[in-house]
Amino acid sequence: MKSISPATCTIIIMLLFPGCLFSQNKATYLGVNITAEAISGNTLKPGAGLVAEHRFTKHSGIESGVYFRSLNRSLFIMNGSVFINFKVSEKYLSIPLLYKFYSNIANISLGPTFDYYIAWSQKNGNSTVNSYTVDPKLYYGVLVKLSKSIKLNRRIYLEPELRLNPIINADRSFLGAGIATKIQL
Repeated sequence: MKSISPATCTIIIMLLFPGCLFSQNKATYLGVNITAEAISGNTLKPGAGLVAEHRFTKHSGIESGVYFRSLNRSLFIMNGSVFINFKVSEKYLSIPLLYKFYSNIANISLGPTFDYYIAWSQKNGNSTVNSYTVDPKLYYGVLVKLSKSIKLNRRIYLEPELRLNPIINADRSFLGAGIATKIQL
C-alpha cells in the first residue's frame, strides 16, 4: 500500500474546504506541547513537541506538529542455554495531521498520525545489546483530542487537552493528557 505524505494530506484538506481559505477568522498559531501518555495501560511516559495550527473559520482549522515519543519494551534473547532479559527504549517522531473543530465549550481534533522509529537505547540488562531495530519503521494511527483554549493575553494561549491515539498497525494505544502554549502570529 502506498503511503500519503503529510504535505499531500494538507493539500487535500485545503482543496476539500476551499471556502475556508478566504474567511475573516483566519489565525495561525505556533507553540510547544508537553504530554504524558500511558501506553496500552502501562505507566505514564512524558513526551513533547512543536505544534502548528491554522484556523480557517470560526469553527474549522487544521493542526499538525512534530512530537517526540518513547516506548519501553522488555525483551528476552537466548545466549547459549541462558535467557537474558533486557529493556530497550524505542524513540519515535510522531506527526499528526488533524482537522480541528472550535467551539466555546471545547475543541475537538481528529485525524491520522504517523509515528516514525528513529532510535533506541538500552535501559537495563545483564549484558549489552549491540543492535536493535523494529519492523516496520512507520506506524500509523488515529488521534482524537478534546481541548479548551484559554486566552492569557492578546496573542498567547494555553490549551490543556485529553488525547487518545490507537496505533492501527501495532498492538498499542496511547491515552493521556497534555498542555500546549501557543502564540498567535
